[in-house]
Amino acid sequence: MSTSKERPEQKGRPQQRIEFEALEKYQYVSRKEVAAQLEKFGLGESRQMVDALYVSKDRLTAVGVLEIDEEMCRDHLINSPIFQGVLGPEAMAQTWILWKMHTGELKDNQTARFAGLDKIRFRHSLYPGATVNIALKKAGEDKVYGQILLGKEVITEGELQAVVIEKEQAEYNAIRRKRIQANSAPLFPIKE
Repeated sequence: MSTSKERPEQKGRPQQRIEFEALEKYQYVSRKEVAAQLEKFGLGESRQMVDALYVSKDRLTAVGVLEIDEEMCRDHLINSPIFQGVLGPEAMAQTWILWKMHTGELKDNQTARFAGLDKIRFRHSLYPGATVNIALKKAGEDKVYGQILLGKEVITEGELQAVVIEKEQAEYNAIRRKRIQANSAPLFPIKE
């Protein structure tokens, strides 16, 4: 009888495999270029979740690189710095945005918004000092399958869907949502 308890989300094999080419078959995008692209997209330095990017020459796969530091893990659990699992899909989304920008599929007058997350699985935890790869492959026009890998071990995996819209439309939508939000009250308010 085994005494170790395995979390349900750790059971099973990865949903899919992402096949990688030899490293020289990828185009490298440096930390500086990645930071500039994410800033251009509108993400400040403290919100950036990708440090470098590799894009396959056939443009069918992309791999982001993220160095997890103490700052990213601070205050998630008191006295136990751990990378928040929900930041994994955010890192995948940022990798996808960089990939789209790098290949020219996301134009200067366009932006992208999350449309859905499917089949997300959190298999293991990450701690400060880890360097992970955020591997993506196309799974449709605006859908990708992604894995966060520590070496060859799958940490997080799942599908992301996003929509590409004109920036002008995104600004209009934001104004509209803010107006709706200002006129809405929570069903369960905070009491003092």
